[in-house]
Amino acid sequence: MGDVGTVSVGDLNDSVPQEQVDLGPVGKDVYMLTGTGVESNRLNQQHQLLKKTVGYLLHPEVQEHITTSSSIADIGTGTGIVVLDLEKSLPSSTQLHGNVSLRVYDAKQPPCKELRNKYDVIHLRYLNSGMGEEDWEVVTQNIFTMLKPGGYIQWLESDFGGARGLRANPFTTAHVHEEIHRIMRPQLKHWSFAPRELEDILLNQGFQDVRQEVLSTDRIPELRRAWSLIEIGAMEGFFPGLRHGFSEGECREKLNAMKEEAQGDVYVRWNIHVWIGRKPLPN
Repeated sequence: MGDVGTVSVGDLNDSVPQEQVDLGPVGKDVYMLTGTGVESNRLNQQHQLLKKTVGYLLHPEVQEHITTSSSIADIGTGTGIVVLDLEKSLPSSTQLHGNVSLRVYDAKQPPCKELRNKYDVIHLRYLNSGMGEEDWEVVTQNIFTMLKPGGYIQWLESDFGGARGLRANPFTTAHVHEEIHRIMRPQLKHWSFAPRELEDILLNQGFQDVRQEVLSTDRIPELRRAWSLIEIGAMEGFFPGLRHGFSEGECREKLNAMKEEAQGDVYVRWNIHVWIGRKPLPN
């Protein structure tokens, strides 16, 4: 995304064989995570945690409008796990395998003619790592154009800029978590933009019946440690590139110290935001 567009579209019901696509480079001016196999594994683990924490893959209101003829796009498809996991939640007569295509698509550019008014549902998740504040309105407008009239959008982002290290036990120390988050917060303010502004952007771009649900990563106590380790895993990709004065070796030591704290009563909390909305039907 950005200068080199790399948002993939997992397109169900195109009846073409499943294929592997080289996604190429991403917009390194804004994207802060790595594209390694370790990161892919982390993203897949994060997907499972999101399903458990949020409680659904597709919002029930969106799910009930899906039929065997629905066309669904997953934008920012990453490892493709969302598209593949949809097979379990689609109507039983819908066969996903063999009906999936992947393509490279820059969501910041107007969609080509064949993608306009094409989809019944568009699912988006975690675009924030590749977005500047000026991009949200542009992408929202393009998504609106891609939806069929009456089609639904479901968009999930997290307020990573508001992440905090907390203690389940007040007598536990969280010195490293507190130090690292003090360093990160001023530099990750843009990751709090969507949680503040996206609902209004969706409404201003013409979506109807827009709703926002907010959940926290610590709402299920048994998952707190797993969420903390997921965040630390992401930090291994982007924290060395932030402004802090640490050497590469010192960064590793800090992150390892965070992992040690996370094995105790220290955990990281942030809010997960889910928006749903619908493109109006013609009058």
